[in-house]
Amino acid sequence: MPPALRRALAVLAGVGVAIGIVFAVESISSRFYPLPPVTSYSDPEAMTAMMSRLPRAALLIVLLGWGLATMAGAWIAARVAGRRQGPAWTVGVVLLAAAVFNMLELPHPLWFWVAGVAVFLPAAWLGGRLAGAGMS
Repeated sequence: MPPALRRALAVLAGVGVAIGIVFAVESISSRFYPLPPVTSYSDPEAMTAMMSRLPRAALLIVLLGWGLATMAGAWIAARVAGRRQGPAWTVGVVLLAAAVFNMLELPHPLWFWVAGVAVFLPAAWLGGRLAGAGMS
């Protein structure tokens, strides 16, 4: 298999695994902290009110899930790519972009923005390193 194709498939596998973990963690979180009722998901004021009523612990679980998912996805990507760090970083950047999009769509508190943006790249680096990837 050509190395570029292998790296692309590694990134797809890593992102897929990470998305699955995020959905699982957020599903578990919603059992402990169900979303408050919302009149309309298209109403920005209603969504702001709903997000402001979420307990901090619910958002912390989401952050933990994002970090674990990124680390696992980066680990998978690095392993599939032949222990290369590049695909692990790519998984981290793709997930960071998805999280920023999510935070732009739903109003999140400032502390969550800061922590949310900060979690992805260190988790991607750690996942790659745990997979035995070098700095290439």
